Amino acid sequence: MRYGYGNPTAEMQEAFTAATRLLNEQDDASLRYAALELRRCLEALVYEKLKTYRDVLPEGSVSRWQPPQAFEALIEIEPEAQETYTLPSRQKQNRESFRALRSSRSG
Repeated sequence: MRYGYGNPTAEMQEAFTAATRLLNEQDDASLRYAALELRRCLEALVYEKLKTYRDVLPEGSVSRWQPPQAFEALIEIEPEAQETYTLPSRQKQNRESFRALRSSRSG
């Protein structure tokens, strides 16, 4: 069985676009699915990064690894990959919508 993404860059863009669309819905179900799309985006990013290390990885391994195995491999090669990182968004409206949604839930 093959894992990973044939074109991780396209997968990331598709997942991010889907998450953005779902966040605009501003309901609980859409928020849940947006989180799944963002996870798909992160998984594609991991596979994309592993492609840059293909010369130090066993041949064909990346396409056989499920996401947890891919994450482990990346962290072993690049320990800082597990550090927290804030990705700035160019879409201020989405940020404000998400903040409003979070505020409505907490108060």
